[in-house]
Amino acid sequence: TAGVYMIARLSFMYTLSPDAMAVVACVGAATALFAATMAITQRDIKKVLAYSTVSQLGFMVLAVGVGAYVAGIFQLLTHAFFKALLVLGAGSVIHGMSGEQDIFKMGGLRKKMPITRLTFLIGCIAIAGVPFFSGFFSKDEILWDTLTKKQMVSLPQAARAGWSDGEHALIAGRHGAVLEARGNNWTRHQLAPADAPVGGPGQKIAPSIRAVTADAEGTFWAVGDYGTIYSGTSGAMTLRFQPEGPTRAFPLNAVWAKSSSEVWAVGDRGLVIRKSGDQFTTLDSGTAVPFHAIAAKAENDVYVGGAGGTLMHWNGQAFGKMDTGSSSDITGLAMVGADLWLATGQGALLKASGGTFERIDVKTPGLASLRGITAMSTFGGLVAIAAVGILDNETTPRPLILTSAGGAWTLSAGEPGQSLRTVLPFGEGWMGTTDGGALVKTAGATLVTEKTVPSKPWFHKLLYLAGLFTAFLTAFYMFRLYFLTFEGTTRADAHAWDHAHESPKSMTVPLMILAGLSIVGGYIGTPLFGHATEVLQHWMAPAFRIAEARLEANHHLSEAWFYAGLSSVIALAGIGLAYALYQGALRGLPADLARQFQGLYRLLYNKYYVDELYDVLFVRPFAATSRFVHRFVDQVVIDLILVRGPGYVLYGVGRVVRYVQTGDVQQYAVAIVVGLAAIAWAIGGAS
Repeated sequence: TAGVYMIARLSFMYTLSPDAMAVVACVGAATALFAATMAITQRDIKKVLAYSTVSQLGFMVLAVGVGAYVAGIFQLLTHAFFKALLVLGAGSVIHGMSGEQDIFKMGGLRKKMPITRLTFLIGCIAIAGVPFFSGFFSKDEILWDTLTKKQMVSLPQAARAGWSDGEHALIAGRHGAVLEARGNNWTRHQLAPADAPVGGPGQKIAPSIRAVTADAEGTFWAVGDYGTIYSGTSGAMTLRFQPEGPTRAFPLNAVWAKSSSEVWAVGDRGLVIRKSGDQFTTLDSGTAVPFHAIAAKAENDVYVGGAGGTLMHWNGQAFGKMDTGSSSDITGLAMVGADLWLATGQGALLKASGGTFERIDVKTPGLASLRGITAMSTFGGLVAIAAVGILDNETTPRPLILTSAGGAWTLSAGEPGQSLRTVLPFGEGWMGTTDGGALVKTAGATLVTEKTVPSKPWFHKLLYLAGLFTAFLTAFYMFRLYFLTFEGTTRADAHAWDHAHESPKSMTVPLMILAGLSIVGGYIGTPLFGHATEVLQHWMAPAFRIAEARLEANHHLSEAWFYAGLSSVIALAGIGLAYALYQGALRGLPADLARQFQGLYRLLYNKYYVDELYDVLFVRPFAATSRFVHRFVDQVVIDLILVRGPGYVLYGVGRVVRYVQTGDVQQYAVAIVVGLAAIAWAIGGAS
């Protein structure tokens, strides 16, 4: 429960990482299902409830993992009611049965313990998710949010790079962040860092991506700061090239690719890099102006545009300058059929015809004037420009996306104060990115702003199915527990049965209070309790305000009622199966199945041998290591050698030296005489 609360309170951090949320959700679903399968074979009444608690905690973790933070805390609240009821009810049963905990040695207690039996039944109904009891509301909301909740993935900052074929899109920006869209599913990638020209040798920085495109073979190419060129078959591209020397300090601003063996990239200081075959080569453009755009008819017919209206043409041998008649920065180049189209930062749109440039008038009802064109794109014979312009009867510039089909222009206008960096075909319209990190889409004559984009990983359907199956198992093992404990005939020994009795009021009154809360406690999370909004949702709104802004939910009530009905049918099916196996005509089947599938039964009964595996992998090695450290390192190395060892050495040396250093002068004189005699004898013998 502390983990559920922690993740919920740190929701503003978890929603920044789809991978982190996916890990949390998968761990939650696995825990819920794993523990539920343990509970279906247990005989100890407390163990059934213990593994049930673990399973319900998995449900809560699943909820916060998919972004259903209110639903997770709601389940924490309702679970407190009915699980406290069930645990105290189990204590009442154990008290009434003189300490017996084996449910296979119970049965028929409805006659002996009517209050405990009724309140326990209410707890079982609530945890099973039967409609109109507390567990139904929280469990159903978790399942519904697991299926429908979408995480909103933020756009990269300064998302100035984009490519799309209408259904598949890439958007990239600062710090090597890339968003990839396939239909309505968005995923975020992080490109590997590159060598930076500052910070010393070995300094790695993720470069900002300034342009991205795809070649005819389906390979993506992206360029950015530090002269970096990335490529790959998805948004997770790898670094393919980075120039050496001073050129590394220049960013690349535009890229064109015909195939994996013919790629062009241009950037600041007139930088032009060509990939021909497997070789990257830096070409002399003849100018030092920054290049912002590139377009080509073929590898020997390439156009490069940049600051001050500079337009260079590559003829296969060298670059030559073309006169556009404009001194405004070139912000976009595109091939429309056989014609070269050129966009400028001052709002001019030019077309090369017969070697000269003619101005294209962008006129459409509602448009007073264009102030600048920031990007241009073509798709399916259509031309689209991202621009800043003024509408009729207005004075404040607005971001615009204008599309041309057969010479007729269509206008979509956004809110003032924004500036578009890209324009891309997507779905049935066009989309663009703003300086502020927002995504805009055309919706008729307006641009609809979305600060984030939704992401729904495919495995959420598997998470939903895992949660649904866990709900079925929950209903089954809880009513298995109820039927074996309270219904049918007794299986207890005569002494225990004779002494079985209802618990005192000090135990039954709390059970009755918790039973009432298990019935009505769920309504606090529904519109039935309160006014226009859910009380719990409104109360928790400040805690989850940041996280909820990055999430999107499906509010189609017709679908919600269908899935609520489905989960109710699943709960009733689990109850029905438990009744058939332990009270109905199939009462002998569980024992037969246990004998027929002894291996599986033992696996579940022994909790997948997790305790034994933990003992082998951790407890025993740790205990053996501890004994070794104690007996050898501590007792021998430290105590004997390092602590007592120096004392022993000094003591032994002292025992020897004390016979020499006696302090008796006569002994010293004798030693001197003997020594001199020995030396004299040695010298005489040598000579």
